[in-house]
Amino acid sequence: MLVDSCFICTALVWKSVLLCKPCRKLLFETNLLIRQQGNLEIISLLDIKGVARTLIYECKYGKNLPLLHMLTEILLEKLASEISMNGKFLGVIPIPPTKIGTKDHAYYISVQISDFLKIPFYPNALKRPLGAHTGQKNKSLAERTNVKFESVLDKYSQNPGVWLLVDDVITTGLTLLEANKALGNQDALCLTLASRPYVLLNT
Repeated sequence: MLVDSCFICTALVWKSVLLCKPCRKLLFETNLLIRQQGNLEIISLLDIKGVARTLIYECKYGKNLPLLHMLTEILLEKLASEISMNGKFLGVIPIPPTKIGTKDHAYYISVQISDFLKIPFYPNALKRPLGAHTGQKNKSLAERTNVKFESVLDKYSQNPGVWLLVDDVITTGLTLLEANKALGNQDALCLTLASRPYVLLNT
């Protein structure tokens, strides 16, 4: 079948297109979400609500990698036009997956960002302690706050610059805070496809 429906408005599009032109234009015209918590800054393409929620969940749980790559491409194009990204970063670090030895969405987004910005990619810079790979599903908020990370980047920790952390979706921001803590609370920028309005607030 050569045609499919747009993931936002369900209009008919060629199967390889994924999003119709009006919806793609809408994403480009939507302001990036920028939030600050101490020395940690978060930039998101979308807010998790309404149509965006359906779009993001199609990527996250529908395992739609072409759509994931398209949204990452839009995020990077918007960043390039709105924010100076050159000569700023020490490297790209994905938030580790809950299952050890796997490659999740954060990994694939990080590869794409590393290639685009021409900066080093450190897929194993952070690791979860043994026994931490149980996933977040069905856990209470208190249990999720117990997520810890260990850094293997000690030799880079004193270098001036900013780490670029990457996750696919940020809900509470607690995992992100723990990841940044493992890096020594250095200045860091996190890129994500979507986050909630209250992310990192009152944590």
